Amino acid sequence: MFQIDFKSRRSVRDQIVDNFKHLINTGLLQPMEEVPDIEEISVGLVINPNTCQKAYAELEKQGYFYFNIDSGWIVVDQNARRQMSSLSNAYASHANIKPRNHEYYVIAENLTKYLGDSLVLNELNIDIKKGSIYGLMGVNGSGKTTLIKHLAKIYQSDYGEIFVEQTPINQVSQLSIGYLPDETSFLPNYTMRKMSSFFESKHKKNWDYERYQDLLEKFDLNEEQKLDTFSSGMKKQAALIFALSAMPDFLLLDETLDGLDPIVRHYVAREIIKDVAERQMTVFVTSHNINELDGICDTIGIIDKGHIIVERDVDDLRSNIHKINVAFSPGSITGNPYAGLNLLFKEDLGGTDLIVVHGQESSIASAIKRHKPILYNHMPMTLEEIFIYEKAEGNPEE
Repeated sequence: MFQIDFKSRRSVRDQIVDNFKHLINTGLLQPMEEVPDIEEISVGLVINPNTCQKAYAELEKQGYFYFNIDSGWIVVDQNARRQMSSLSNAYASHANIKPRNHEYYVIAENLTKYLGDSLVLNELNIDIKKGSIYGLMGVNGSGKTTLIKHLAKIYQSDYGEIFVEQTPINQVSQLSIGYLPDETSFLPNYTMRKMSSFFESKHKKNWDYERYQDLLEKFDLNEEQKLDTFSSGMKKQAALIFALSAMPDFLLLDETLDGLDPIVRHYVAREIIKDVAERQMTVFVTSHNINELDGICDTIGIIDKGHIIVERDVDDLRSNIHKINVAFSPGSITGNPYAGLNLLFKEDLGGTDLIVVHGQESSIASAIKRHKPILYNHMPMTLEEIFIYEKAEGNPEE
């Protein structure tokens, strides 16, 4: 039904919108036909539910969808768009569709931490929305693990504070936190079965035994094998099984997704997205490789020397930075064909220009095509490339 290309230059949000519009315009989805709800499509496609919500909101804004209290999301009868306009945003007030709470759930203000004589967190500020998957990228030694240990209530700050729903984190008693450190360890001589009993005793209210059994089967781990005989990858999988089965409110993953087998990573991403969609679990995941976070996170931050230097919505990033190959006929251009554009990078490749431009795609294309280029090739960008150019000062290289 859908074709989502995570390597495409177009954001996943825009691809969802385009797919639904194609299905409607070709008649595969008929007027007044029900469509999958946000939770169903996010879990089915293993896509961040916040991204799906933005796509549905855009389709509603464009007059393709509306929400019916009794039936859910429905394709608009194109002949009745005006009559349906009064239903705009009806889903946000309906109990069966969980509106994302876009008030910040976790806030760190001026968080400062010294380890010995080293300043590891330097007046760090971060905002995490409820029901979001926030990915933090940074090189080793940038402060990722120190920050996540503050969020896990393992470290106390020297200065600054972390708030959960406006309450200092150390005063929040009902918050269920799942924390997976970068180096996984278990009690000595414990098997999966014995360790699961230990976690079940710690999480009596939330432990989901059926989920534990299901994940055990999916990851194909031996419940009777001692955990200290597991490989490092198997230990990661075991830790993920325990964390997800505990059904936490706030899941902290310190480089846990890095290097996972692609099949295992798919299972993990699907389970995380399911909890975000159904329970509004909030996830904070760190990595030293930004491409490990691509496709699962709705917000990405970069930490450097204990300070957040970049924090962006992933879909907005993809929609507003574009890499383009452009060529003009020799002698056909006088002046600067890129005048007025927010050029982040420019390189002469010998007859063609490689440019990176910040702005709306339609406006950029219109401005350049006025000069009648013989080549205009809009190229895909990795998330890593996007952040590199996003951090640029905006002066093109000559």
